[in-house]
Amino acid sequence: MKIFVLSLAVLLLTFSASIASDQNSGTTAFNFLKFGIGARAAGLGGAFSAISNDPAASYYNPAGLAGLIKPSFCTEYFAAIAYGAMTFAYPLKDNKCVSASFYYLSLADIAETTRANPAGTGRNFSSQDMALTVSYAQRIGWEYMNFGTPVQWDIPVGITAKYLYENIDTYGKRALALDLGTIFPSKIKDLKFGVVCQNIGIRANYLLPLTFKLGANYVTSNGATKLSADINMPYDYASFLSVGIEYTLESNLDLRFGLRS
Repeated sequence: MKIFVLSLAVLLLTFSASIASDQNSGTTAFNFLKFGIGARAAGLGGAFSAISNDPAASYYNPAGLAGLIKPSFCTEYFAAIAYGAMTFAYPLKDNKCVSASFYYLSLADIAETTRANPAGTGRNFSSQDMALTVSYAQRIGWEYMNFGTPVQWDIPVGITAKYLYENIDTYGKRALALDLGTIFPSKIKDLKFGVVCQNIGIRANYLLPLTFKLGANYVTSNGATKLSADINMPYDYASFLSVGIEYTLESNLDLRFGLRS
């Protein structure tokens, strides 16, 4: 626990140094990419970049897919805003994994307003957003000397390629983007760090919601409690902190709590 508190303090110092204003708010397209997937990640307040080890890793940190040992599927749907997401991950040999995901958001009956008619023109329009993604992850061996003793680390790395489409009324646009991530251990037992960069535009005529994340995850000695924290640094919003805790009661029963600053 002391180790995690120390790591959290370091993250908070980094967070304090990285706080930015929201002066870029409203300048990016494809903002539905900020919606995630997975009940576990949501239960941890989104602090999932260093703990990702299920299909939702394709969104939060693709490197986490390298920890899967069997094919897995995850889906969710929010009727209030017609948002849906689904992802399927398939492990390969030699600690490798591939995943395919689909995200969409559909909004209807949006009242049209203009400068001349700020109260509305009486006309409604709709918007649709869609993302098709493919992810790949594998473990890479890395060896270093620790006081003359060779130490071997298997570091997972991952990449997600995204095809994006957005349509608002009669206006449509497309873009390609990448997510890059890794999860690496520390010299302190049971403490891991995650680094993720999301929505890197590689073929886009519009600004994307670029986000950099730095996270930490600590597992207590009995393995029952997992503590996680993420610093989120989006381009179009002020930096914020996510913290989560997961406690395993039984093999198939977990309690989770998470919050965001």
